[in-house]
Amino acid sequence: MNWSMGLPSIRNAVNTGQRTIGDVIRLVEKAEKFKDWLKNQKEGADLRNAYLSAVTHIDWAEKFPPRALRWLIFAAASGVTGLVLNPLTGALAGAALSATDSFLIDRLVKGWKPNQFVDGPLKSFLGPDS
Repeated sequence: MNWSMGLPSIRNAVNTGQRTIGDVIRLVEKAEKFKDWLKNQKEGADLRNAYLSAVTHIDWAEKFPPRALRWLIFAAASGVTGLVLNPLTGALAGAALSATDSFLIDRLVKGWKPNQFVDGPLKSFLGPDS
C-alpha cells in the first residue's frame, strides 16, 4: 500500500535537504497539543474520523447569542472610541478592536483544535507545495 499518496512528508523534507533535523525538533516541540490530542483518542480509533469530528465540532462559542453579544460589545466600544477621540484615531482604534475580536478573542474562546497544528506549523514545515 502506498502510504504517501503523493503527499509531502517530514521524511522527504529531511531527505531532500529542504529541512534539517533541527527543524524537525522545533516542529515536534510545536506539536505538543496535537500529540496530547492523539494520546486521548481511543485505542483502535479511526483517527481520520476523529480528526474530522474535532475540526467540524461547533463549540458553544460559535453559537448565535455569545457571538452576537461579543459583536455588540466590540461595536459599542468602537463607536465610543470614535466619539471620544478624533475621527481618524477612532477609526483606527475601531479597526484594532475588531481585529482583536476576530483574531485573538475568537481563538481564545473557541479553544484548540487539531487542525491548528496541521494547518499551521506542519503545513509551514512541509513548504508552500503542501
